[in-house]
Amino acid sequence: MRNFYSSIYLALFLCVGLMNCNIINPHEPTPTYIHIDSFSFIPNPNDGSPSHNINTVWAYYNNSPVGVFDLPATFPVIASGTGTLELAPGIAINGMNDFETPYPFYTFDTFMFTAQPGKVINHKPVTTYTAGCNVVIISDFNAGIPLFDLDYGTAYMTTTNVDSLEFDGSPVGEIVLNTANDSSIDSSINSFSIDSAGNSFIEFNYKSTVPFYVGLQGVLGATGEISTSPTFLIGIYPSATWNKFYLNTAPFASQTKATNYRFYVKAPGGQAGKLLLDNIKRVSY
Repeated sequence: MRNFYSSIYLALFLCVGLMNCNIINPHEPTPTYIHIDSFSFIPNPNDGSPSHNINTVWAYYNNSPVGVFDLPATFPVIASGTGTLELAPGIAINGMNDFETPYPFYTFDTFMFTAQPGKVINHKPVTTYTAGCNVVIISDFNAGIPLFDLDYGTAYMTTTNVDSLEFDGSPVGEIVLNTANDSSIDSSINSFSIDSAGNSFIEFNYKSTVPFYVGLQGVLGATGEISTSPTFLIGIYPSATWNKFYLNTAPFASQTKATNYRFYVKAPGGQAGKLLLDNIKRVSY
């Protein structure tokens, strides 16, 4: 009798153990993998250059979050049948790589795919500016005119179309500091509005051998005769290759509440070098 009950207890123990194993190690479905090298950005007519610096992607499958991934990326999606993947383009605000966010002015890329467990699906996402987005070109330098005035310093902003310096085949802005004693503070000739109640950015491309600063000046009067002192919002490190920068201007506009604004560029000197700029534009609603 004792052996009989011992056998029952052993059978119950094994049964519970097997159930626990199944609970601890449940069957996991095999994901489908999505590979993305980069986004393509297609601007609307008159919205300037197709350059961008989309370096992350926020992924959603059938409206459920999948994750955030640095590009290029290959990431798993637990999918079945046919579903929809939405991809939000992400940028570094104010050049800070630890502050990545979906850019509010870029559209999501959406595509449908059929699950292929264990397989890799290559996809090339495309984005453009969102509907209702308002783009103002501050200066694209294409006419060979900087559209900037020298406020202070010894080095004027000019333009150059030397092939080795071109960003997209057209003239670019250029500040040359011939000696360590040279410096330059330049402001945009044309002022522009900023939406102080929502998102607003200034985008620009740069290539530089010296550090520089960018900022804003608030125009307080309707005629532009009264202005705040220039406020330099961020310093930017040199870059040996062309880079894209997204300057968040909404906090400054919300605090200043000016009628219009001017964009400032400061090359403080301290060393000889060269700063190139292109495709400066304000993006807002």
